[in-house]
Amino acid sequence: MKCSELKSLLKRGIDFRSRTPLSVDDAWAHDFFPLLESFPNHTVKILAKTIGVASPKISSEPSPIADLCAFLNALASLLDEHAKASTIEEIRQLECSLRRHTQSSLADLSAELSKPKIAKPSKPKQSAVIRDEIVLKYSRRLEEALGDEEGFNAIYAAIESDKELNAAEISAIAKKFTSASPKSRPAALKKILARHQAIMTSRAKSAATAGRIAG
Repeated sequence: MKCSELKSLLKRGIDFRSRTPLSVDDAWAHDFFPLLESFPNHTVKILAKTIGVASPKISSEPSPIADLCAFLNALASLLDEHAKASTIEEIRQLECSLRRHTQSSLADLSAELSKPKIAKPSKPKQSAVIRDEIVLKYSRRLEEALGDEEGFNAIYAAIESDKELNAAEISAIAKKFTSASPKSRPAALKKILARHQAIMTSRAKSAATAGRIAG
């Protein structure tokens, strides 16, 4: 349920109660409705969580939040058999969160919720360490096995299964072996294999051509 929908529901509840002989002060609506209007597209569940983590402030003035909580409690009970369980649960969650602020004014609570959130600075990503000796070892072995189907497949499988090789190292191996600069592990492995396959295909074509000429 969105906050705008809750506002409509509360207004209907106030209107219904105003028709009864009970004399009840709904002064909380004066400050609570603008708060709901500040978050029209938020769900009540999100609003409840936001209120729940807000820091309570003790007000010197009488707070209407206790009256608001009582109204929400009565509303949830009234809707118990007529509304969705999720709607009732959200109203209960909001009531529970608001009870932490029964000594705060709604104006102070609204101001607290309106404060811009300060984003935590993100930790800079650390560049992956490239072990040059490992890159050199594998690139040499690939060059030595180039064109040797069995030997190349063994080296390729070793690189592919080496869990200690990070993506940056495999990309560096691919760059030395193919002169390309792949950005990811799968792309690097694909480039390495492609060079070997190109040579094997070329040899097969040459052999076929030579066979036709000899024949």
